[in-house]
Amino acid sequence: MSLFPGIKLGAYEIVAPLGAGGMGEVYRARDSKLKREVAIKVLPDELAKDPQARARFEREAQAVAALSHPNILSIHDFGSDGGVAYAVMELLEGETLRAKLAAGPLPQKLAMDYALQIARGLSAAHEKRVIHRDLKPENVFVDKDGHVKILDFGLAKRTAPEAADDVTSALTASTQTGPGTVMGTLGYMSPEQVRGRDVDHRSDIFSFGAMLYELLSGKRAFKRDSAADTMAAILNEEPPALSESGRSIPLALEQIVKHCLEKSAGQRFQSARDVAFALETLSSPLPSTPAPIAPRAWKWSRLILVAAGFLLLLGVGVAVLLQRRAPKVATAPPTAASPSIAVLPFTNMSSDKDQEYFSDGLSDELISLLAKVKDLHVAGRTSSFVFKGKTEDLPTIGKKLNVASVLEGSVRRSGDQLRVSIRLLNVADGYQLWAETYDRRMTDVFALQDEIAAAVVAALKVELLPDQPPVISQHRTSNLEAYNQYLLGWQFSSLASLDGWRRGAALYEKAIALDPSYAAAYAQLSRVLNQQVDFAGSADEQAANRRRALWAAEKAVALDATLADGYAARANARTYSGYDWAGAQADFERALSLHPGDPVTHMFYARLLARLGRLPEAIAEATKAIEIDPLWAGAHNVLGCYLYSSGRLPEARKVLTRALEISPNNEWGHFFFGVTALLERNPKAALAGLAPFTTPHRKTILALAEHDLGHARESQRALDELIAEHGETAAYHIARVYAWSGDADRAFEWLDRAHAQRDTQLPTLTFDPLVAGLRGDPRYKAMVKKLNLPEAR
Repeated sequence: MSLFPGIKLGAYEIVAPLGAGGMGEVYRARDSKLKREVAIKVLPDELAKDPQARARFEREAQAVAALSHPNILSIHDFGSDGGVAYAVMELLEGETLRAKLAAGPLPQKLAMDYALQIARGLSAAHEKRVIHRDLKPENVFVDKDGHVKILDFGLAKRTAPEAADDVTSALTASTQTGPGTVMGTLGYMSPEQVRGRDVDHRSDIFSFGAMLYELLSGKRAFKRDSAADTMAAILNEEPPALSESGRSIPLALEQIVKHCLEKSAGQRFQSARDVAFALETLSSPLPSTPAPIAPRAWKWSRLILVAAGFLLLLGVGVAVLLQRRAPKVATAPPTAASPSIAVLPFTNMSSDKDQEYFSDGLSDELISLLAKVKDLHVAGRTSSFVFKGKTEDLPTIGKKLNVASVLEGSVRRSGDQLRVSIRLLNVADGYQLWAETYDRRMTDVFALQDEIAAAVVAALKVELLPDQPPVISQHRTSNLEAYNQYLLGWQFSSLASLDGWRRGAALYEKAIALDPSYAAAYAQLSRVLNQQVDFAGSADEQAANRRRALWAAEKAVALDATLADGYAARANARTYSGYDWAGAQADFERALSLHPGDPVTHMFYARLLARLGRLPEAIAEATKAIEIDPLWAGAHNVLGCYLYSSGRLPEARKVLTRALEISPNNEWGHFFFGVTALLERNPKAALAGLAPFTTPHRKTILALAEHDLGHARESQRALDELIAEHGETAAYHIARVYAWSGDADRAFEWLDRAHAQRDTQLPTLTFDPLVAGLRGDPRYKAMVKKLNLPEAR
């Protein structure tokens, strides 16, 4: 429907036509109420006459109107008059990106400026769960001042097919967007759009990548001779390298484009915010001579100034004192009830994807440093890294991790040069509390970590007490390659699998070979050797791991008497190898005094307390671990075990259900859930929740549940398989089955074997309800005495 000048739609008088297309016609109009000129888009007749399409248009217009972002075209109003449905928008003066591209590729600096503005607009929309679905140069407008606006954001789309020879023309798109619907513009559509699948915000990121490719090269990434060929290219082919365009495109920028154009949505950037951050990082080149780090003595004095002077950030002279690298603190940041932070995994922006271990390691180091600050709640590493490669808005992250602020960053490593860009954000509203970019040499990486941690403390206004040292870690090595091996070891051991622990141990040993005085590497080696004990293939392997774990822990403590990880490792080694409960308790308490924010130490201390018969205290420690690391399945497993051992079965079931929600394949969670079901006299539920593994945990629950169901043959078969496959390494599991079924003699026979094997599960007999029937037997008291444990109360 064409409108003539002078026609009124509600309070708006049509002045002149501005343009037309498959999406409808756009007019310049005058707002008679507010006395301003606006743009009005009139929907096509077929949409205006469709009640469902109209309703959907209004819902999406409301969502976009609520965005209020400088890089998104503002919608002021929408309505209907005389059967004409329309949307009222701000009036822009300028031209679309398509018009700017008519002359060829844009200058690189201008292309990046436009791309960054688009990414910021997308980020704002995605945070409100609004996706575009048709991002292309025609839908991006550049006003006369160079400000970019994204058009047609989330509006209803039903476009008519244009000339067949223009394979980038808009496909017909239904107002219904269920599975199978194709919506978007061919040439900019994501693979999931081409397949007609449901799409999310990552589809916009693919379209953004195709557009950025065109801005830089002047060519369409997937243009082919026919629509079918174009779709096939989107699904199966990579666009020509930008370097082949004849223009000098930095490798890091080409990597950003490639990352946006990954065929699998899960492999792309997971948020437009990350894209924007990556582009910001590349806004200036790495300097040929990075700024030097001052000597350590100067560093200490500077950190003291940061810590003592943080209150002066409101307006007195800190800017002068720290002018060389003063953090960009906002003038009026929102305040939180108590200081709390999550350090999200930093994005690897290096051209080498294998450098990801380094960016992860930097995040880990900052978590550890900040967790030592008194009265600052720092989310644990396991929980923070849950968000790696995923997309969640800031309020959701804050709620899941129980934090008020988030530190995110990117790391770009090139030879000896290092660029780290950091942002500290308020989770409630995305307010940027502080941001900084650091250019350093790799040899300065440790001093850089200290500098970032101190700046975060200052920005959060966390007061360091007079007797509290500056945020700094001395547990380091002067050998950079040893540090690289340490970080690689941490990456593998964090996988929490037998293969990961073995590979981690090998890498920690490499770090130690490069620097025999590297205390932190000894501590982590001890930790992963202890982790392997329960999963060893033979008794000899178990014994060897226990011996080496204790040796490595002793070495760590000897090398550095202030290393919390060393004491925690030795505490665990003492419980695994020598039943030295008093020594282990002293080590745990020392470790927690040095590093009270470490959830792993709280969890393992809980395990010690439970074995000493102090279940209420064990429950409190496990709860503390979860408060710090709320998405750590291991801490939930331990708490669930202690709850059911205390007779609190409904609470145990709830906690263990949460553990399996966090990590569906964690076998200890399945085992403890099965025990809970057995204690609730529900063996069918225990069978239904069997772990998908061929481990002693599965066979134990199978034998126990079949016994309770009265299936003696099936129970015995599972027990026989358990003995045949795991008798040399899991004797305590076998003792559990005999104890539960009432065969005390065989149970004590296997308890003796467990003692000979140094089975790590044996000390749980003091609180384990599966063996509770043995506690009146004199042989039980004798075994407890052998273990140097108090009897269960």
